[in-house]
Amino acid sequence: MIQKCYLLFFLLYFNFTSISQVVVNESSNKYLLQGGEKENQRDYKGAIVEFTKAIQVNDKNVDAFYHRALCYLILNEFEKAVDDFSIVIKFNPNDADAYHGRANVYQSQGKISKSLTDFETTIKLNPKHTDAYFNRGFLYAELDSFNLALTNYRKVLEIDSLYTDAHYCSGLIYKELNVTEKAIIEFNYTINQDDKYLDAYMERGECLRRLGNFKKAIEDLEFLRSQNYFNKTRLLPNLSKCYFDQRESKKGCELLYEYLFKLNVNNKELTDYYNLHCK
Repeated sequence: MIQKCYLLFFLLYFNFTSISQVVVNESSNKYLLQGGEKENQRDYKGAIVEFTKAIQVNDKNVDAFYHRALCYLILNEFEKAVDDFSIVIKFNPNDADAYHGRANVYQSQGKISKSLTDFETTIKLNPKHTDAYFNRGFLYAELDSFNLALTNYRKVLEIDSLYTDAHYCSGLIYKELNVTEKAIIEFNYTINQDDKYLDAYMERGECLRRLGNFKKAIEDLEFLRSQNYFNKTRLLPNLSKCYFDQRESKKGCELLYEYLFKLNVNNKELTDYYNLHCK
């Protein structure tokens, strides 16, 4: 009889705590979903509020910690992002994405050694984590370790040949290393995959001019002009030089005038050139 009463008490207690936990989880996940909606709308501060509510209700809601960390990273609140990613890793030491997120934070903070360590862990946990290879490549490029950067970008493309940014960044490395023909091939891939990738036209145009293909270079740079490319201080002098190279001095002078006097750029070398050849 005592055993039956104890068993009944245990079952009632178990059912009550289980139901309570379900209620807690449902409440926490409600805030998690609301935070996710705000995150998708790029309302990162609002998302953090919702994720924090989710964590207050259930401090084991790993997804809430992870997404709050992403929001902190986007808002450059790096220490808070590191704290949240570290909590996720504590709950789940095999979470490759959490290591990857923390690696990006460390990279933003200039903590290169810690960043590389977390990228390495990410890749060990998930050898096909293309973003980890890509971001590690970007980090090596920032350190002027161009061959290591290129190795990582090529690994990305080995896994996913349609990873457009990896083609573009490979092109930048080849351009930096003066392997201009290969750079152009990578920019071609980039543009074929995304014909609105305007920076690739800029880079390809400069490479084509470097090889003396002024006509094709002008096509790329004029296309950018038609698209109202944001970086006119880079576009206009390059396009002007291409027209001078083509012996179309009138057009070259018009573009140089626009660069120097309409954009009010102080460039003594090009001003002297304009005064000598365009007046």
